[in-house]
Amino acid sequence: MQDKRMKTIRTLIIFSIVAALLAVAFTVTAEFIKSSRAKRVIAAYASNGMLFSSNYLREGSEPAFQTVYVDKIVAEDISNTYFDSYVTVCNFAQQNPSRTYGRTINYTLTASIVTISRDGSYNLVITPAVSSLPAVLIGDSAMLASYSGSLTYGASHTDTYKLSLPRTMLTGTKYYVYLTATPTGGAYADLQPISALIDLAIKPDANTSTWHIQTT
Repeated sequence: MQDKRMKTIRTLIIFSIVAALLAVAFTVTAEFIKSSRAKRVIAAYASNGMLFSSNYLREGSEPAFQTVYVDKIVAEDISNTYFDSYVTVCNFAQQNPSRTYGRTINYTLTASIVTISRDGSYNLVITPAVSSLPAVLIGDSAMLASYSGSLTYGASHTDTYKLSLPRTMLTGTKYYVYLTATPTGGAYADLQPISALIDLAIKPDANTSTWHIQTT
């Protein structure tokens, strides 16, 4: 009887030890997974933003609105048929080029000409333009639908796209150049696409209040 009781006690002790070891193992595993996920998120963000950035393009549910302003006197000179700006795509946060993404970023930059409006719930509606398109240039050539880019790991890298907007965008229908840079290959779960709607406008006088209308 005594032996049976001792066996029962030993069995309970063994079960208790096994249960305690399993609990510790589960906790350690959970903490490791949590830490690993946190490291992946931290790796993609510096204190000043995501480590995939641009001077014009921004991450978010809606594209950033960006205006290329032209001085009035420059706009009135009809010999100026194009107005240039430079759009960058970088492997670091804009305010901290010393900290870069942990591997090479391959991405696609898509480009199109659109008009915009708002629906009844004030959601942004982006509509591809289909006729009388302004002759936008990228890199001094007619704008293509997409461009492939690669930001090499190991140092801060910036791809720069020369964007030339024609003077026809100063009048008539309000057109926007819609640019989106998207990491490709399905290997960048910690990075988000960045985008912008870029228009052209005459720079307002310093003493004049001007509203920038974001709908057609």
